[in-house]
Amino acid sequence: MNFSNFGNCISVNRKRKFTLGEKKSQARIANPNKKKFYCVKVDNCLEFEGKKCDWLLIISNSLSAIFIELKGSDIVHAFKQLINSMRQIESPQNQYLSRTFNDKKCYVITCRSPRTTTQIQKEAIRFRKLGAKLLVKSSPHEIRI
Repeated sequence: MNFSNFGNCISVNRKRKFTLGEKKSQARIANPNKKKFYCVKVDNCLEFEGKKCDWLLIISNSLSAIFIELKGSDIVHAFKQLINSMRQIESPQNQYLSRTFNDKKCYVITCRSPRTTTQIQKEAIRFRKLGAKLLVKSSPHEIRI
């Protein structure tokens, strides 16, 4: 798959460990097998309508996507950002991808302690209907590739 439509917002990575951080929230990426993946800066870089998540990691050999939103505490807003980013990036109209992802995970990394609330459970069902798995975690959180 060709990722050239992401322009300057994408970089190739094989690092074993690195951190994506914003304010107090951090996602620590662990890549012990040094798989090739792409790191896309979504917010303040990609151009599409609506709310945007912070990052997208694409594992090219399996065409898997990890959407990441780093939040202080407003996780309801994070859900909207993740859903819109998934829809816009996979939309043929925006021409970022030639096909949709095989597997999608959406992380909300928050400073607050994310107890499993009914709101999170409802959103998890909504994300499943969109073909994605929703995970709400406390910062810092390690995401394994």
